[in-house]
Amino acid sequence: MNIHERFKEVVEYFKAKLIAGDYEMIECDHRTAHIIIDGKYPFQIWISDPLNYLNFYETSWLVENPNEFLNIDTEDERREAWKNMEPHVRRYRNAHLKYIKEHELSKIQDELDVINKQLKEE
Repeated sequence: MNIHERFKEVVEYFKAKLIAGDYEMIECDHRTAHIIIDGKYPFQIWISDPLNYLNFYETSWLVENPNEFLNIDTEDERREAWKNMEPHVRRYRNAHLKYIKEHELSKIQDELDVINKQLKEE
């Protein structure tokens, strides 16, 4: 097996892992998801428009033509990958939103405590 065949085999391995949902979600935002495959290979996945362009992100340094590396080529592959990724993204986003809201609520409670203290002193 030459290096190009081996490289293609590795690329197909990572694509299959992404499509199957076989990874750990580390974090995400509205544009990218950070995942780890096999517990040691980190990737960023572009997710801002998942059904039209869900793909590996920031891998262009690996090859001359980034459009030929780690692409999720078909709509069916993107749909399957998003079907497996979307619950992770939703869970992460909801947990993050909950954290933000709890922090806001804590600040409001502190402000109410100050107001209540002032009312008692009057």
